[in-house]
Amino acid sequence: MKKIYLFFAVVFLSACASPKVQPITISKTYEASSSPIINSRQMHMVITSPDFQNNGLLPQALSCLGEGRPPVLEITDVPSSTLSLALIVQDPDAPAGVFTHWLAWNIDPHATTIDAAALPAKASSGVNSSGSIKYVPPCPPSGIHHYYYRLYALDAKLTLPAKANVKQLLAAMNSHIIDEAVIMGRFQRGK
Repeated sequence: MKKIYLFFAVVFLSACASPKVQPITISKTYEASSSPIINSRQMHMVITSPDFQNNGLLPQALSCLGEGRPPVLEITDVPSSTLSLALIVQDPDAPAGVFTHWLAWNIDPHATTIDAAALPAKASSGVNSSGSIKYVPPCPPSGIHHYYYRLYALDAKLTLPAKANVKQLLAAMNSHIIDEAVIMGRFQRGK
């Protein structure tokens, strides 16, 4: 019996004793899916919002029926080895498939908030699914939609063209993700 406990203790300790954090790679299935699928590891970074609770309803003020501003996002527990952050906001319930509402990269890893006023200095925005370089607020044609705000800690700063899209951002991030955090809000017009 002691040998069994010793075996599990050794396996557990060897799994936890990795001296270097290995970058996470994005699965090839991501491009056709509603959210990034990364290889499994425990995530520590946290993203929250004073505007809505995770899996809660987004207020109408944050939609196309209101101000249309992005929610305030608060960031904690960013890994110390992070050189930049990237943000992808998507709705997987859109009629034509996954709709990208906002792309941003090279966000300062020391940023604690992304607010409605602007991205942190030196961050870049990419082309969303409507073809513009800005945040597109929730405006579903019918039914309840889910809006995923995904934040990635990267071990590099990204070099991308000014009008990069989500595929280009994902390709640039590949093998550079060291942590991820997500918050999801739901919205339905008329509710």
